[in-house]
Amino acid sequence: MGFDFQLTDNSPQYLAALHERIGVALEAAAVQAESHAKSIITREQRVDTGALRNSVTHSVSGDTAYIGSNLEYAVWNEIGTGRYASQGGGRQTAWFYIGRDGKKHRTVGMKPIHFLKRARITPAHAGRSPGRTCHCSDSEDHPRTRGEKTGYPPSYCI
Repeated sequence: MGFDFQLTDNSPQYLAALHERIGVALEAAAVQAESHAKSIITREQRVDTGALRNSVTHSVSGDTAYIGSNLEYAVWNEIGTGRYASQGGGRQTAWFYIGRDGKKHRTVGMKPIHFLKRARITPAHAGRSPGRTCHCSDSEDHPRTRGEKTGYPPSYCI
């Protein structure tokens, strides 16, 4: 008594479906992280014109999701300035600036709100496993890429 077996390789279809589901899951996670980051900005009362909150966006490329802001001052809201700089190295003495009201203001810095970090977004290149890439442009350079220990831009990969 013999048995006839026919094996069919369905791995290409399986892998295609898996990659599609990974993309769907990443999109869902990125939408949730973006929403959480925006709610932190609002809760911490860093909303004046709404530009910072509205600038937080996400995109998904392959197996990586990017969440961040393209505003130059977003990084200072994330990590703080002066005495409050969360990564150290901030200016310890007071300084003056001219506000939108045209008046001179004295400050020792701005406290960080970590709107991306608290949204549980892992910094770009942090904890990368071999074979996984995080394509960040020069403007999204990260301290682990540069080898610096102070300051990082407000763009993260998950």
